[in-house]
Amino acid sequence: MINIEKFIKIRKEQKLSQTELCHRICTQSTLSKFENNGQVPSFKILKQLCDRLNI
Repeated sequence: MINIEKFIKIRKEQKLSQTELCHRICTQSTLSKFENNGQVPSFKILKQLCDRLNI
């Protein structure tokens, strides 16, 4: 299970906007849908986002 609140908290702690985090990984819209609606992106995209956040 993915803890979206923790994901958002870590992104904000690292002072990354959605646009900065998803640069060259996915669209900002995809990340927004994940953070706001819980719509989980593909495993490949999710892994790349987590790698960028070091989680």
